[in-house]
Amino acid sequence: MARPGTTHNILGDIEGLKVTRYAVAEYQADTRFHRVEKAIHVQVASTSDPVAETIWLQSLADQNGFPHGIIAYCDLGSPDATETLDRQMNCSNVRGIRQNVSPDTFLDENWQRGYALLGERQLVFCHQVGWENASKAAQLIRRFRT
Repeated sequence: MARPGTTHNILGDIEGLKVTRYAVAEYQADTRFHRVEKAIHVQVASTSDPVAETIWLQSLADQNGFPHGIIAYCDLGSPDATETLDRQMNCSNVRGIRQNVSPDTFLDENWQRGYALLGERQLVFCHQVGWENASKAAQLIRRFRT
């Protein structure tokens, strides 16, 4: 979690969001009439240790059954991507990795080495590409298609 008084690089002032807590029991109560059977948590926190959020989410899943899947964070271009992914994989509900980077990054060889690690671990990649960058995403997919 960000320190009090800090500003999110995209959303701006998020102080109000940091105060609110929404527990699993509240989520289950809010969705009880909608037949929600499973939930996936997609990475949101930005911390110095990206595995900390995943460990916390896994503890919630172990205690309450939610979330059933976790899309975690890893800087795939980082020299320690392998270590981070291995640590993420210690949490049994991890199903994928989210890293919002410029689609130009998809063409970077160092980043692609990290991306290749996802397939070895049977993880999905989550990224909001946008239609204007679909061709870069398609190049990436073609390169790693099995």
